Amino acid sequence: MIRTLATALLTLSLTASGAFSTSFGDLVECDGLYYKKFTDEPFTGSLDEGARWGVLKNGKREGPWVMDYANGQLSWKGTFKSGKREGPWVAYWANGQLRFKGAYKNGEREGPWVVYWDNGGLMFKGAYKNGEKESGKLPSGDPAPRAKAAEIQIAGLSPTVPRQPRRRLQHPQYPAPSDLPTKSPDPARPG
Repeated sequence: MIRTLATALLTLSLTASGAFSTSFGDLVECDGLYYKKFTDEPFTGSLDEGARWGVLKNGKREGPWVMDYANGQLSWKGTFKSGKREGPWVAYWANGQLRFKGAYKNGEREGPWVVYWDNGGLMFKGAYKNGEKESGKLPSGDPAPRAKAAEIQIAGLSPTVPRQPRRRLQHPQYPAPSDLPTKSPDPARPG
């Protein structure tokens, strides 16, 4: 009896203290808002998954947010206001090199921005106003295709190599589609 009561009190105190925090796995996103599963009310509370943590208020990200790589290195940190990026933001590559540093206003890039390659080399330096590039340049000697990569990096994505078309693997027992007859051998069925 005492053991059961002690277990119940311990569970209650851990739950009340927030030791069991909510994770993104406990939530669903719908129309830009996060809801606790099986509810119709936008979630308000803190999220802590170890590598990613912050607060949701009425289903939207609010206040400071941090995300780490699996190795524990800081990936990015910034602030949200009503679900939109707001204020200074900084991101790092997995090797610890600075990836970008800039600010947002109402979810749009604003003010000076600087973006670096994963080896620490300067990729882009410029300024934004209302999300539009106001000024900026690439370091001299960089080829033009890197300009597109710089824009992709600023958006927080990694530039990708264009995918090559996949080869169709052919099963040795079945004919290739190009080897199939184009007309039906049965005159009763039009082909």
